[in-house]
Amino acid sequence: MTNEEQLQKGKKILALLGWRVNTTKLFTQATADFQRMYNLGPALVVDGKLGPKTYSALVTCRDRKLAGKSDISEHFSVWEFKCKCGGKHADCRRIWVDRQVVQACEKIRTKIGAFTPLSTCRCDKHNVKVKGYKRSQHRLGFAIDFEVPRLTAKQMTALRVADAIGVGANGKVRHIDLRASGSPDNHPKASGDKANPYIYHY
Repeated sequence: MTNEEQLQKGKKILALLGWRVNTTKLFTQATADFQRMYNLGPALVVDGKLGPKTYSALVTCRDRKLAGKSDISEHFSVWEFKCKCGGKHADCRRIWVDRQVVQACEKIRTKIGAFTPLSTCRCDKHNVKVKGYKRSQHRLGFAIDFEVPRLTAKQMTALRVADAIGVGANGKVRHIDLRASGSPDNHPKASGDKANPYIYHY
C-alpha cells in the first residue's frame, strides 16, 4: 500500500468513527484526538501524524466497530464520548477525550456495570448552551457526567479514578474530572488527586 492509499484509508476510518476529516487541518486534529483516547493497546504518541502504529490502531478500531464491538476500549466506543452538539458548530472537534477518562470509565464499569456517560466532551458553544461552568473540564476532554448517579463519593474515591468529584442532592456522584492528571486548567483553588479528590456538592 502506498502512503497516499494509507492516508485515504485512515481518513475513511476516522470519518467512520465520527470525526471530521474534510480538510488537512481537521484530519490532523482528528488523528491527534484519536491518538489521545486510544485504549486498545499501548498509548500512542499524540502528534497528529498517521504513522504505522496509529494506522494499525485505526484498523483495529474499524474492525471491531464493523464486528459490532466496542471500538476505542474493551467496553466503550468513540461515539459515547462525543460532544452533544452533534457537530453542528463548525469549530467543534466532536471527540477529544483524554485516554485517562476512557480508562476511568472502564474501571467504573467494573463497579456499576454497563453504562454510557451522559456527557464527556463539550465544545465551548455547547457548554454555554447547557449553562456549564466557563472553566469546565468537559471543554478540555477531562470530565464525565453520569446519567444515572449510583456511587457515593466514598465509593468513587476508592476506585482512584478522579481528581474531583461532584455530588448531587441524592448523595450520589454526578460528575468526575481529572483536572490534576494532565488538564491544562487545574483549578488551583479546588484541586485534589486520585487518592484525595476535591469533593463539591451541586
